[in-house]
Amino acid sequence: MTNRESELAAEGWQKKSTADEPRLSELVEAYRRIGFKVHLEPCDPAQQPGCNQCLQAAAGRYQTIYIRPTASGEAAEGDPVAVEPKTRFEPDRQGENR
Repeated sequence: MTNRESELAAEGWQKKSTADEPRLSELVEAYRRIGFKVHLEPCDPAQQPGCNQCLQAAAGRYQTIYIRPTASGEAAEGDPVAVEPKTRFEPDRQGENR
């Protein structure tokens, strides 16, 4: 763990993944929608385990996503308030035996 990762962990941030666009924006929006604060850090390919050739080739494009929960009902600055779904998803059983 790097010094920066230790600092973020001490502040309650959890490292989740490293991505580039368009997945980066999709993941950020999904985490915010379900009530998390999101923090992005530039990706350091040298700190990534395993094969990191893709990250090295496009290092400036990738960012690491960190999340932490918001206080109940509190949105992070600039983040939408998470909204509980009104209904729970239930699969349609009408055509089940067709």
